[in-house]
Amino acid sequence: MNTFLDHFDFAGPSPAVNILSPPGMNPEKFAALLRKQNNKFELVVDVFSEVKSFLDVNDISYVVNVSSNDPMKIIEIDKIVLFVVEDYDKFNTKVLHKKFVEDIHFKWTNNGYRVIWIKKFEWEDTRKRQVLQSLILHACGKTKTRIFARKTYAEVISNKQLSKFFSDSSFYGFRGASFAACLRDKETNEILMAMSFGHPYYGKNKYGENAVECIRAATKPFATVVGGMSKLMKFIIDQFGNEFDTMVYYVDDAHYNSKSMSSIGFTFSHFAGGASHNIWKRSGAMMMRTPAMHKEIMYMIASGEIVAVPDVGNSTYIFKKSNMIGNASSTDT
Repeated sequence: MNTFLDHFDFAGPSPAVNILSPPGMNPEKFAALLRKQNNKFELVVDVFSEVKSFLDVNDISYVVNVSSNDPMKIIEIDKIVLFVVEDYDKFNTKVLHKKFVEDIHFKWTNNGYRVIWIKKFEWEDTRKRQVLQSLILHACGKTKTRIFARKTYAEVISNKQLSKFFSDSSFYGFRGASFAACLRDKETNEILMAMSFGHPYYGKNKYGENAVECIRAATKPFATVVGGMSKLMKFIIDQFGNEFDTMVYYVDDAHYNSKSMSSIGFTFSHFAGGASHNIWKRSGAMMMRTPAMHKEIMYMIASGEIVAVPDVGNSTYIFKKSNMIGNASSTDT
């Protein structure tokens, strides 16, 4: 039976604003939503095979755990586990129970495993793929470049000047911020690590009037700065201490390890789960959470054109300006 959506070519050009829309939908919003289907990245046919090839090239021994019934494929490397997600028909919020991802994630971490999730749309994004590869090597103790903090110098830098660095080094890319600082190599002046800050967005008014949020924190891929995080944090306190009393730091639990947070004075606040990514099933494009289009997105999820792929969630850490800063290496641990 034909449906309303059969009138649209999801592989074709973006639709104009004056298209027809389903009954009860805003035509402008619906057209804007359809334009988000475009995927600028090349699709990867077999992510699991590519991940294994990457491990083979880097001489990393592993054991695979694959079952036709499982929604993801599992790769074990000593006390590291990689969850590879590429079958969205099996891995979506309609099929999995609400806390499936959280439950399995913390089951492994509570048993001492370093867990890294690799979703198909992330591996297809060349920036995210590079960061994922860097994280895997770091977890395996195979980081290619190791630099001591004493061989770096700290510097206040405008956030705009960090556009390329964060675009290349951060899993989330560049984003606007109020102030920033970085560590540079003393010999080459290359930026090795950077952090940017702004007023809390999600936690507005939650952490007091004089609070800032760490917008981005990243280290150059395939590198670690021994003692770098501690050095950069001390410099930030010295340079921007009058800007805040409280610093809020979000850890993406699906990819990052928060074990070093306490060593630099951060205190665990809370965990927030239940998040998901909207994926266009035909194009493979990922769409950021867009509350203004909730009605239209839910329509497309119901129609099967968009799938909601669940995520682990984020852990929130709080730093008070009076806290003692210990010793930690880099932001990608």
